[in-house]
Amino acid sequence: MTESYVSGLLSDCKSAEKRLIDICARSGTLVHGNEWFCEVDLGLIKSEIDHGFDLATEQTHVVSRERQEVVATKILAAISGPREPLKSPEAVTHGNSWSSALVHAATIERLLLDDLFGGELFADTGNGLSFFFISAALAFYKMSPADTAGLYVDAMNSPEECINIIQALAMQVSAEHKGAA
Repeated sequence: MTESYVSGLLSDCKSAEKRLIDICARSGTLVHGNEWFCEVDLGLIKSEIDHGFDLATEQTHVVSRERQEVVATKILAAISGPREPLKSPEAVTHGNSWSSALVHAATIERLLLDDLFGGELFADTGNGLSFFFISAALAFYKMSPADTAGLYVDAMNSPEECINIIQALAMQVSAEHKGAA
């Protein structure tokens, strides 16, 4: 990478990312996965970001977060039945609780998405959940409080390592479940 550009806070980062990928696909050459391009006109991208996207104000950011919480609460209710509104990770009791695993999965996914991770692992599976969220929920359900804390550190310092750990733990839980069935 020789140049980069950082936008302001966007109101709808998912659609902005999709639009930017579409622009890069039309004007550049795909070199890895579905999000890595070369020979892209950075000036075109900067212009699109500056003039084509809605920048979030503090008010639109709050509204967006409230909508995300409503969606997350619906998803959690669909998985685990009716429950209280989402709590912050600090308010969740650790100890292999399914509800705490779901809250941690949602939190760690948000951390990674805010760091611009994407691709198939974070794509919606058709039921409002990503493969990553499902894997993270399984991993957190299996983890001790110390391991949970370690995974948050990994997410901040080495997101790729965090993702690898989550995928490995999810496969282990799935294998154990298949063995018990």
